[in-house]
Amino acid sequence: MTMAARGTAVTACLGLGLVAACGGKAAPATGGGAGTGAVGNEAGPPAWAPTLRVDADRVPGWLGLATRPPGGEFATPWWTPYDAESAAVVPLPAEGLAEGQEVLLVPTSGTARNRNAGATRQILYGCDGGFELDVVPLGGDRVPTGPVWVVPMPLDDGWAPAAVVLEAQRAEPALRTWRAGALTLTSKKLDASHATLEISADGRVLGAVPGEMYFMDGADPEPVDLTQEQPGIPYPVAAWELAADGPMLVTVHLPGFEGVHLSTYLVDATSVTEVPTMQHSLYYCAF
Repeated sequence: MTMAARGTAVTACLGLGLVAACGGKAAPATGGGAGTGAVGNEAGPPAWAPTLRVDADRVPGWLGLATRPPGGEFATPWWTPYDAESAAVVPLPAEGLAEGQEVLLVPTSGTARNRNAGATRQILYGCDGGFELDVVPLGGDRVPTGPVWVVPMPLDDGWAPAAVVLEAQRAEPALRTWRAGALTLTSKKLDASHATLEISADGRVLGAVPGEMYFMDGADPEPVDLTQEQPGIPYPVAAWELAADGPMLVTVHLPGFEGVHLSTYLVDATSVTEVPTMQHSLYYCAF
C-alpha cells in the first residue's frame, strides 16, 4: 500500500495511528531543551516576552477532544471522536478531574465556555464500529472539532486562557508553515526520512520537535512529503495562550499506523517544553 493510498483509506478507518504501538515513539522537542529545558538565546531581549511565568509540569488542566454527533459527515480532523451526549471528552487518565468539577473548556477557535465534568463513562472510538475508550464527558453546546484545553476553575490571578487560531500558510512537500499569534511554526524536510517542526518568535527559533518516518510490514516506503500525514512526522493541530500575549501552548499530532498520539508543548520567549499531563496515545485502527 502506498502512503497516498493509505491516506485515502483513513476515511475508511485504515492507515495512520499510534507510533508507540508500532515500534516507534513520540519525539521530544529539541533545540537546546530537548523537550525538557530552555532554549538559550544570546541576541538580546525578544520582542515577544510574556510576563506570566509557569513551569511545564505546573500547567493546569487536561487535553481533551471536541466531539462530533454520530451520523453526520466525516469529521475533520479524522481522529475526532463521535458522541451523541457530550461536546467534548477527556480521555483517561485525567488525574484530578472529578465529576461535577467546574472547568473552562477552551476550543481551537471561538470563546471559552464554563462547563461541569460528567461521570466517567465509555465511548466507542476508532474504526469498524469503534473500541471502548474511558473518558470524562463535558456537556453543553458543540465547539470546533479537534483538541480542547480543559482548565480547572477558578483561574489563578493573571490567567486568561484563550484560543489562538492556527493559520496554515505555506504548504510544499519540503516546507510547510503555520502562524499562531506571535509564533511561527515551520516544518522542514531534512532528508528522505527526517523532518523537524521548528517553533519560533521574532525570527528566533525557540525549539523544535523532530520527526522520523518509519514503516510497518506491508507499507511501501516513501520519502517525506510534508503535504501528507505520514507516520512519525509531527504537525501542529492547536494553539492556546495562557494569558494575553502568552506564554502559549501548542499541541502537535505525531501520526502513526494504528492510533493517535498528541503532545502539548509550553512555549515562552526562550524555550519549548513538553507538558507531561497534556498528551494522549489512543488506539484507532489496525493497519
